[in-house]
Amino acid sequence: MGWLVAILAILVTVLIGWQIFSAIEISKKIDEIRQAKDEINSNQSILSCSVYGAMADFHYTRKEELSQYLRYSLLTIVHASNINDIDLCNSTVKMIIEVCDLKTAELRKFDKELILGLIPKVKHTEKIKDFCTLITMVSKINEIK
Repeated sequence: MGWLVAILAILVTVLIGWQIFSAIEISKKIDEIRQAKDEINSNQSILSCSVYGAMADFHYTRKEELSQYLRYSLLTIVHASNINDIDLCNSTVKMIIEVCDLKTAELRKFDKELILGLIPKVKHTEKIKDFCTLITMVSKINEIK
């Protein structure tokens, strides 16, 4: 009878050890998944910066729709701030301020709201030079119907 208790004690100890080992392995897998997710998000933001930057350039060269240029430029800033590319944010803000005559610009109310809705999505705004100036200028753009 004593040997049966000893075998059961050994089996219980092995099963508890197995559960601890499994929990550690699951924790490692979760960390790997988080790292993969972060890498995917970073790559997505890098790609988005390129695409939105190209779209902003396209709309700038056409000089037809200021709203599209501002929208894609701000989307570039949003995604650049996601990956902490402050240099790209600074250069995009500088380009918008220098290129666009925002004092005499006019936007439809819908477009202005869409553009202003992007501003809270920008991260690290304290690091982006002249970002507050850009926000002020965009918020003062005249609305048309």
